[in-house]
Amino acid sequence: MGETKARAEELFHLSASFGPFAQARYPDSGTGRGAGGSKDHFWATATCSGSGAYFTIHATEYVHVDDRVEDFVRSALTAFAKRSAEQHGCTDLKLPR
Repeated sequence: MGETKARAEELFHLSASFGPFAQARYPDSGTGRGAGGSKDHFWATATCSGSGAYFTIHATEYVHVDDRVEDFVRSALTAFAKRSAEQHGCTDLKLPR
């Protein structure tokens, strides 16, 4: 019998950028941009020591996006952004609804 190898494909990608890194990577991501997204991509923002923070999540091409995935993506971003913002002393966290 043949041997199979499980593939470990990345299903979701989370990222956090702070201060000048957030500004350089997302020039329009000032804290006034708020939060939003749809289906497979969501973002959140916060204020950290007078500068901005930008949190994102998106599903990769290996995920079939339906309502359950959208709910998961939104809740995963919420947990990730809350934890990251708290660790970096950020305030005014804006999360997608």
